[in-house]
Amino acid sequence: MTLPLGFTFTQSNLQDFIDCPLRFYLRYILKLQWPSLVSEPIMAFEERMENGQRFHQLVHQYSLGLPANLLQDQLIDEPDLLKWWGNFHDHDPLQNLPANRISEIVLTLPYEDFRLNAVIDLLAWDQQGSYTIIDWKTASKRPNRKFLEARIQTDLYPFLVKRTIASTAPPLPADDLIINFIYWFPEFPTTPETFKYTQERDDRFSARLHDLIHTIARLEPHDFTMTSKKRLCQYCNYRSYCERGVQAGNFNDNMEDLNESFIDFDHVILDENQ
Repeated sequence: MTLPLGFTFTQSNLQDFIDCPLRFYLRYILKLQWPSLVSEPIMAFEERMENGQRFHQLVHQYSLGLPANLLQDQLIDEPDLLKWWGNFHDHDPLQNLPANRISEIVLTLPYEDFRLNAVIDLLAWDQQGSYTIIDWKTASKRPNRKFLEARIQTDLYPFLVKRTIASTAPPLPADDLIINFIYWFPEFPTTPETFKYTQERDDRFSARLHDLIHTIARLEPHDFTMTSKKRLCQYCNYRSYCERGVQAGNFNDNMEDLNESFIDFDHVILDENQ
């Protein structure tokens, strides 16, 4: 087995494997350095990425009780960030959530010989078994529902909430447990995307996750093949290792076909396996 025991699976590295098994191998097994730019122009890409991270921090501080006007006056100095912050308050995605809330919560679950891990932007719940997960997405172009539904994050986060937070609450029949996952876009505040995590969906995802992790665990180095979707390579740090070009794609164009390529500005972070 190539994968070390105790390896931590996240939505990021599982999605990497789904998109390109070779990228998963280079990044998480060989732990190679990133030799290429993710996207060009690099300054605009880095600014977008930084603003995405700062938006998360602002919402987290706001959820802890810091006044919105104080955060705006002292911490917001970029036009995009100011617009997102204004949209956040004008269209308040928190107003109809259950009363119990926590932001930037880390969930970890032992999974056979490995671990599952997630950092949830915001989780709200009530005592009747209703849970709402919100994930902030600061992309400049709104992903479509079909694309988001296929992302492993859409199921992994509710899967973990059900087996960690919800499992410590008073027991409820599976059909009575309500878990909703909401993608909220500060660039498009009037069109969030909501997915209901039903028991049927949980059953399907449990089987998918089991098969996916067992597939990864039994692969040998030569089995981690590169993707056939060459468009993905334009936005991959490892493309020069694979001789798939040295020119980075332009992040302003990277979501014209959302079923092929996507840069998640809110999750461009170091993984603990690296």
